[in-house]
Amino acid sequence: MTKRLLIPVVIATCAMLGTSTATAAEGTVAAGTASAATAAAGCTADFPMGHAITNVKIRNKPKMSATALRLWYKNTNGCMSSGTVKGGVYSSCGGDDSPHWRKVKYRGTTGYVPMDCIYSGAA
Repeated sequence: MTKRLLIPVVIATCAMLGTSTATAAEGTVAAGTASAATAAAGCTADFPMGHAITNVKIRNKPKMSATALRLWYKNTNGCMSSGTVKGGVYSSCGGDDSPHWRKVKYRGTTGYVPMDCIYSGAA
């Protein structure tokens, strides 16, 4: 019972001091690292972290005429497929009539964005 009461106090104290309670033995990562950002975004090896270079619509199919599900905001992180999907041709984000799209996961939405609109790694 005492342990349950102390854990919130320890976490609150660490938060005020700007330190982390995470250890490698617990299988967690320290805040502020690239791994922490990847874990927070829910990215995996199949869906590594990426970021949008401009505001881009996430669509339900890999074509420009498909329904837009939500907007992926410029310089924010999400997860993107490691491979590409061939779909409708687009010329947005500097693409030169490219048919290459990536499946993405962003803030609870899964869909497709033009490959040229996102880069790998954290923003």
